[in-house]
Amino acid sequence: MYVTHDQEEAMTMSDRLAVMRRGEVEQIGPPEEVYESPSTEFVAGFLGASNLLDGEVGDREDDTTTVILSGGGSVLVRKDRLNGAGPRVKVGVRPEKITLQPEASPVPPGANSVEGLLRVTTFVGVSHQYSVEGPGGSALSVYAQNLGAEPAPRPGDRVRLVWRPEHTFVVRPSETPILEEEEEEEET
Repeated sequence: MYVTHDQEEAMTMSDRLAVMRRGEVEQIGPPEEVYESPSTEFVAGFLGASNLLDGEVGDREDDTTTVILSGGGSVLVRKDRLNGAGPRVKVGVRPEKITLQPEASPVPPGANSVEGLLRVTTFVGVSHQYSVEGPGGSALSVYAQNLGAEPAPRPGDRVRLVWRPEHTFVVRPSETPILEEEEEEEET
């Protein structure tokens, strides 16, 4: 057993990891599974950045479920990613799973998308990091590899965030607020 507060170290050195909060286990599993399918809002934010949108479970089809977003619109979620959540949920997608497009661009068939206003563009060398004001004023992050193919969008641009439904995960909203001091304490 190895104990660390360094999330990257935990993911690279482990076959299985446990994320704990306030002395209780939040989730145990292989690093990729815990990262890609966090079971709680805390785990989603603790292991890397996550975009979380409030929503309510809607229509259920064969393999997918529609989640109606509180800020407007809806997204599709694979049924196996619902994590037993109740009617009120938070829908998540990791920033590196999102493609940023001009708002007028067509949405690929079967893809999830939300519209927003690009607030901040940060060039990091190998990538660009974008901060977008999304549905209902939500703050969303997008990480895009620097391919140099097209000019980067600029703050003030209306944009569309697009991702595949299989990259969408669902968590139950936290019953206890996650305080900034707690996140800092857990990360050190």
